[in-house]
Amino acid sequence: MNDIHCPNCQTPNRAGAKYCSSCGLSLSENASPTTLIMDEATMRRAAAARQTVTLPESRPRLPDLSPRRVPRPDNGTPTISLGPPPAPEPLPEGALLADRYVIGRQLDGPPGVFVYQAEDTGDAPYGVACLIKDSADESVLAGELAARGRVAAGDGVRPPYDAFTLTLPAAAGPRTFVVCGLGRSFESLEWPVEPAAALNRAAPLARGLAAVHAAGLAFGALDGRVQGDDALFLADFAAIGPGSPPAYEADVRALAGLVYRMLTGRAEVTPGIAVPLADRLAGLMMGRATMNAADLAALLSSRAAGLRRPESLDLRVGRRTDVGQLRELNEDSLLTLDLVLSNKSISRPVGLFVVADGMGGHEGGEIASGLLVRAVAQHAASELMPRTTAAGGEPMDYGAWLSTAIQAGNVEVFERSQKAGNDMGTTVVAALVAGNKAFVAHVGDSRAYRINADGIEQITVDHSLVESLVASNQITREEARNHPQSNVIYRTIGDKRQVTVDLDLVTLAPGDSLLLCSDGLSGMVTDDALQRLVATAASPQAACDALIDAANRAGGEDNITAIVIRAEALS
Repeated sequence: MNDIHCPNCQTPNRAGAKYCSSCGLSLSENASPTTLIMDEATMRRAAAARQTVTLPESRPRLPDLSPRRVPRPDNGTPTISLGPPPAPEPLPEGALLADRYVIGRQLDGPPGVFVYQAEDTGDAPYGVACLIKDSADESVLAGELAARGRVAAGDGVRPPYDAFTLTLPAAAGPRTFVVCGLGRSFESLEWPVEPAAALNRAAPLARGLAAVHAAGLAFGALDGRVQGDDALFLADFAAIGPGSPPAYEADVRALAGLVYRMLTGRAEVTPGIAVPLADRLAGLMMGRATMNAADLAALLSSRAAGLRRPESLDLRVGRRTDVGQLRELNEDSLLTLDLVLSNKSISRPVGLFVVADGMGGHEGGEIASGLLVRAVAQHAASELMPRTTAAGGEPMDYGAWLSTAIQAGNVEVFERSQKAGNDMGTTVVAALVAGNKAFVAHVGDSRAYRINADGIEQITVDHSLVESLVASNQITREEARNHPQSNVIYRTIGDKRQVTVDLDLVTLAPGDSLLLCSDGLSGMVTDDALQRLVATAASPQAACDALIDAANRAGGEDNITAIVIRAEALS
């Protein structure tokens, strides 16, 4: 027998073989043909150990992954099996990159990308602070690289301003770096923003988006890709890609949604909300209308210019109260105090307006509401008018003054209720308008709305049981209107010696109207009808008359009171 049997696996090999055909053992170093001859018993044991199940020829042979010695080639150099390259490591904080960028803390980034906050010690176009993206796979940064090559920095857009590839010490291969401007994510900003400021911030974004589209690129979706501080700008181009009409439309829809959120604080369309361009923006968001980014920029700029505070503003006021169809006594009271200071052809209106809805029946409700409005009027005569008519106007906190005046009225109602031994009380909604700012205070379920041609916005939130149920999603707004406990109020004037007064600040633009009303109106007429009647009326007084008539036609189940204050620019 000339075959050589491997001493490791007992596989027979041809005479003269240097390595075992099965396990790769060096036969020349371990044995010779004569030394590998075994006795008969040993041969039988080896043969038994080699018995295996023979697989059909059609089944693939699995690779032998058992550990074995590494065979040496003829030159004696061992063959080393190479595994996967080592995973890239992030740069350490404080490292100097490209002799210019000092690496700061590492930020969260997408898979395959390290993101660092860094400092640019060179000619930083967007300021010292910058953002650096780092990847061993250049294709992962294709969006940033495309934007750097095709989009020029300008109004509302900051594409990456530097890009380079380096092979770092001890790195497995080259790495690509892209440097961008650093700003705060728009998610960190407070919403809503005052209308003029919101539109002034949004217009450059639309111009930046138009520049991106002109370069033949599109974001596809803009959410999370706007950064900024005082000014907003497009800065994150990670997902940018080739432009197309559907992608451009998606960008404009997303930007319209961002502007809507800036104006309203809401991410979803809310019907009837009274903010500039609400209907136009909602139409873009929902795909009912289309517009390119350049036209959207022009629209935002035009409306922002129209919202600048006019040099002269006037207030037109209408008022009316009615007993309704079912009550014998009108327990509502109202107050309007309209003061206009005009100097050097500049008009600065100051107005105080109050609606109080009394409760407690004869010798109760009408007394409570009357006590409240008289207390507020007296405070206005003794404090508000002297301070606002002083030379140059004496600075004052209008919101704090209004809350204090209502608290004084609350004490009078509470003390009268204690003396009379009854449960008299009243709700109240009041507005103190100074220039284009309206400070709105309320207790109970009397309401304030802002209304214009774009829609209607309820400013106050009722202190009532059904409003709590709506807020906790136990009933819908429609169910609340007809709820059997809709008249249950948990906060009123006169119930306790001290009462919490809710206060809101509203900015009025020319054409805006404030509606103050008792629940005898809001409970009988829908918001859509309120908006239509006020926005289309020839004057605030005509609006009040139409509102009272509509409530009476709907049943007039309670006393009805309305004050409409319309802001108008004087040429």
